[in-house]
Amino acid sequence: MNDLKFAFRQLLKNPGFTAVAALTLLIGAGLLIRSFREVLNVKTGYQPQGLLVMNLSFASPRFSTNENKNAFVKDLLERLEGLPGVHAAGFSFGLPLAKGIPAIGRSSATGRGGSGDYYSSAIAVGR
Repeated sequence: MNDLKFAFRQLLKNPGFTAVAALTLLIGAGLLIRSFREVLNVKTGYQPQGLLVMNLSFASPRFSTNENKNAFVKDLLERLEGLPGVHAAGFSFGLPLAKGIPAIGRSSATGRGGSGDYYSSAIAVGR
């Protein structure tokens, strides 16, 4: 607490420095907000309308082997593709542009970047 009091006393002793520091912080905050706004408006190439994304967990003992995971994913994709209005279905370890996940991940279930119609689904959504 004493350090904070000392800092305020120093700022009051040097009003020119205080003004420059405050102006610098305000300009920096404004540029940061502007940058965030620009990032939110970036066109990613994906049109998420009509897109369904699910997050699956393979933590159950039922999925202890890759064969079990593969069978589940294959069955799920077949069921999804059979639904009315579904044009394509695919499976991937991660979503493109998702935080902390590479653009093309490796699926622990399939050992590939994607399965089913993952890539054609991604291309169709990008149009």
